[in-house]
Amino acid sequence: MAATIRLSVEPRMLEWACDRSGKPHDELRRKFPQLDDWLAGSVLPTQRQLIDFARATYTAFGQLFMPEPPNDDLPIADFRAGPNAAGRPSPHLRDAISDCQFRQFWYRDRLIEIGAEPVDWGEAAKRGESPEELAAAIAGAAGFGLEERQHDANWTQALRRIVQHLRQSGVLIFVSGIVGTNTHRPLNPDEFRGFALSDPFAPLIFVNGSDAKAAQMFTLAHEFGHILRRESGLDDMPHSTPSADFSERWCDSFAAELLVPLADLAESIQPSSDEAAEVERLARHYKVSRLAILRRMLAADLIGRGKYRALYGQFLEQYAPGNSQGSRDAAGGGDFYKTFFARNGREFAWAVVASTLAGETSYTEMTNLLGIKRFSTFDTIARELGLAT
Repeated sequence: MAATIRLSVEPRMLEWACDRSGKPHDELRRKFPQLDDWLAGSVLPTQRQLIDFARATYTAFGQLFMPEPPNDDLPIADFRAGPNAAGRPSPHLRDAISDCQFRQFWYRDRLIEIGAEPVDWGEAAKRGESPEELAAAIAGAAGFGLEERQHDANWTQALRRIVQHLRQSGVLIFVSGIVGTNTHRPLNPDEFRGFALSDPFAPLIFVNGSDAKAAQMFTLAHEFGHILRRESGLDDMPHSTPSADFSERWCDSFAAELLVPLADLAESIQPSSDEAAEVERLARHYKVSRLAILRRMLAADLIGRGKYRALYGQFLEQYAPGNSQGSRDAAGGGDFYKTFFARNGREFAWAVVASTLAGETSYTEMTNLLGIKRFSTFDTIARELGLAT
C-alpha cells in the first residue's frame, strides 16, 4: 500500500485562511476534525484534505504554501461608511471584485485590439460642472429620463431598461447576488451595495443583485457618478447624513438629482394628511426607494426634520434584502439563459463568444469570463446571440 502523502504548510497560513473565510471555526472543525492538530503543527494535512480545505475557505490552493499571509487590502478605494466598513472584507466580496477586474481587463484589451474609441461619458464632469448640472444635462442620454421611467411598469422594468441603455453606451454592467454562478456564495447587501471600476475604454459598474430593486436603482446611479469622475470605489448603503468624503457627497448629489430632480419633485408632490402614503406614491412614480424620496423631500424643504426622522426609521427596513419595492436576485433562478444575459449583458457575452469562435480566446478563458463549463451551454448562448446556427 502506498504511503499517504502529507503536505507541509505553515500553520499561520491555515489560520489566515480560516479567518479570511468568515466561517466559524467550529463549522470548519466539523468538516476537518484534525484542524486543531494542523494549526498546532503536530499533524500535516494530506493533499486531498488541503484541496478540500482551500475550497471550503474560498482560498486559492497555491496561496496556502506562501511563507506568510498576503496583503488583504482591497484593490479599490473603500467608500463604505456602515458598520461593515471597518471589518475584514469577506472572500465573497473580494472574489466579486477580482472577477470583475479580470473581465474588465479582457474586455479592455479586446476593445483596444479592434480600434475602439474611449467611452466619453466623463467629459462634462471633467469640465467641473456641479453634480446637479451634470445630472440634468445627461439624464435622458444615460437612460434615466423621467418620462421613460414613469412609463415603466415597475422597478424591475425601469432598472433593466436603464442597465441596457448604459451597456449600449459602452459601460460594462454586471448585476448579480452571487459570486460567479455559485449559488452557495451569496453577496450580502449589508456588506456592500455595489462598486465601480474606472477605465477609459471599459468602465465597469457592479450592482449587488441581492438588494431590493429600488435600492439597486440608487446604487446604479451612484456608481455611474464614480464612472463620470473616473474613479473606482466600493459603496454601501446611501448616506443618511452628508458623507465626510467629497467624492461620496458628489456622487450622492448626482444620483439624487438624476433620479429625483428637485424641480420636478416640487411639482409632483401632492398635499396629503398621510405623508407616508405620499412617499409611497412618489417612490412608485420615480421608481426609487422611499428613503431616496424622503431625502429629496428634506432637501427641498417639503418635509420637516421631525417627520423626516420618524418616516426614515419606519422605511429603513426597506433596505433589507427581498423586502418591498422590488424583489432581489440573490441566486438567480428561473430560466438560466434569461438570468445569464440579465447579469452579464449581451454586449459582453457577444464579445467573448465571438472571440472564442474566432480562436482568439481559449475555451478555458471563455469559461472563466462567462462562468459556464459545458460546451452545450456555450453553443446555446452562441445561437442566442446569432453567432451560430
